[in-house]
Amino acid sequence: MDINNLITGLTPLYNEYRKNKETNTPVEQIILMWKIGDILKNFIDQNGIAPHALYREIYGKSESSSNVTQRSYMTREFLGRSYRVRNMFKTQTEIKKTFPNLTGFSHFREAMPFFDNPKHKLSDKEHESLMDLLNGPQPDALKTKQVKQLLKKKIGIKNPRTQRLADWQEEKKVFINFYNEILRVIRECDYKESALALSSPQSPFLKLLAHNTGALSADGLKMNTMEIPGTMNPLWRSYVELVALLISKENPIERRRFRRLIPADRFVRLSEMLYALTDEQSFNNLKVK
Repeated sequence: MDINNLITGLTPLYNEYRKNKETNTPVEQIILMWKIGDILKNFIDQNGIAPHALYREIYGKSESSSNVTQRSYMTREFLGRSYRVRNMFKTQTEIKKTFPNLTGFSHFREAMPFFDNPKHKLSDKEHESLMDLLNGPQPDALKTKQVKQLLKKKIGIKNPRTQRLADWQEEKKVFINFYNEILRVIRECDYKESALALSSPQSPFLKLLAHNTGALSADGLKMNTMEIPGTMNPLWRSYVELVALLISKENPIERRRFRRLIPADRFVRLSEMLYALTDEQSFNNLKVK
């Protein structure tokens, strides 16, 4: 896995996106993001790295830190959005057909959850109305406002039922205990010491576990089937079995319930820590953030 070569491949497209941002049409901007997302997707699929961990590797430093080497100017937010665009549309032609008259990028950006988040899935009638809005003649500011209103309306639908959350209390403890132990060892040990302290599984499985952990942070992210290794200490086995259970559910409702107990950013952070255990450079980069 060569992050530097990946950055070299992404940089010309990113520079073109930034340079021509004011003159390109919104669809041309989206297509450039799609191309960047396509490179990211191929790299993620080939290397089994969690997307959020990869974005940190590409950017180099924590975006809120100083005195840390920065690898590129491509922010995690931009990379994540590009990856989402690639997963929303199979081809560039599909983008052109979907948005024949898109007049602005901002209302497309606001509408993205309706395209890739099952939680905000629209009815056929609502979807048709949204497409008419996005491709319509209304002023861009009005389109953005109406999309935000629609998003607020859909997000505002709350389910007060909490009775099933109690079923996941033991699994919550498993996650918290595992998270805290990984965090403690990374803080206190160097790369070689951490492997000994944690009795970490082999790198290929560890990368897969990191990927699936990150994929639990939101609906719609790709999860890969895991074959649980035969020999693992109780700390690892309890956590691996939890992840295997969550990704085995075809219906995402149980994963959503679990995210009400464990915030999504904890999945992302744990994914980054697990991935750091597979590579000394990644480990050292994480320690300085």
